[in-house]
Amino acid sequence: RDYVHELENLFLLVGFVSEREQVDKLWNGLNESIQRELWKKELTPTTSTWSEVREAAEIIEIADKVG
Repeated sequence: RDYVHELENLFLLVGFVSEREQVDKLWNGLNESIQRELWKKELTPTTSTWSEVREAAEIIEIADKVG
């Protein structure tokens, strides 16, 4: 979650950043275990929206902390 908030703040500072670029930065900044789980959920860095990736990554992160 912290990483998502940092990225969102950076995007605001920089100005216009396309959603595709935002998703790419988010995806590639996540650790490999979260990326792997996103792929399993059939999310991809080229077709998924920011909201889809963010929400799924947050749930995966929470699940990892619980388990």
